[in-house]
Amino acid sequence: MKTLPLTKKMIDALFDTEGIVRHDILYGLYKMAFPDWDKIKSVDGFPAISKPTNLYIMGQFIKWDQKHSDCFAGGLWMNNGFFSTDSMEDWKVKPCEVTYKT
Repeated sequence: MKTLPLTKKMIDALFDTEGIVRHDILYGLYKMAFPDWDKIKSVDGFPAISKPTNLYIMGQFIKWDQKHSDCFAGGLWMNNGFFSTDSMEDWKVKPCEVTYKT
């Protein structure tokens, strides 16, 4: 499966969206990994990103949560975020297997 770009600018724009809620940030990141998101029935596994990319996104979630919510800062990303690996190039995301709607 091919990798897609995932830049700081893309990530920051999502977190800076006025009035966005934390689950919409998560969905936005998944939509970046799966451009055909609306055609997908289920995601089987987690998309892969590099450890530095993961740390950057985690940091953004922590900052956002500290400012906008009273939940465990970064917890949504820790539980539902992407798979972090040394084998991925920084600022790329590799989608995982999906099941499409029929």
